[in-house]
Amino acid sequence: MTRRRTIVATLVVTTVLASGLAFKVWRDTPPYGPEVLHATAALRPIEWDEATAEIYNAPHPRGGQLIHGQVTWESPPVDAGGQFEVLVIDKRSHLKPYDIVQKVPGRTHSGMTQAPWYILDEVERKYSWLRGAADLRDGDKVMTGTPSSLSVLPQANGVTFVAQFIPKASYPSERAHKFWATAPVEPSDLLVALVYISADDQIYWAQRLYG
Repeated sequence: MTRRRTIVATLVVTTVLASGLAFKVWRDTPPYGPEVLHATAALRPIEWDEATAEIYNAPHPRGGQLIHGQVTWESPPVDAGGQFEVLVIDKRSHLKPYDIVQKVPGRTHSGMTQAPWYILDEVERKYSWLRGAADLRDGDKVMTGTPSSLSVLPQANGVTFVAQFIPKASYPSERAHKFWATAPVEPSDLLVALVYISADDQIYWAQRLYG
């Protein structure tokens, strides 16, 4: 009887472990891959007058530069929820722009959204080529009020944005070169990536679109 109970208990434990593993694999499996989206990205320098004509609250260059970006993708094969994060990173410094704003379709103003800092930390840990994706830190303090990335719904099929780069000698001077990518900058200096994150904060995949 004892041997029979041991066998049953072993089978139960094995079944539970197998079920847990199967659930994890299912949970981590993306509903679709980046290859089905045919996503593209384009960057170009832009003057403030043109930027404000397209994006209502485009940042003033403050003696620096503005870079216009457009990321597009085809409609996902299924509506699986979640969000795309569009990351812009200076490959030279592994830092993000001082400011970045996106055009919101159907509105007279633009909006900038931020991914939770812990998600961006995990993105950087998972993908070594996305060094600089993590949120900014001043010592042990996470600077959650700073721009990080653009959150876009997959059904939006793209996003238009303007990123601001300021020179080291300009406002905010000392902090600029420590926390943010600085001007002068060329589009070829930048990396643009698309990251798919599920509604429960699973990082499904990341794709380099530019740079």
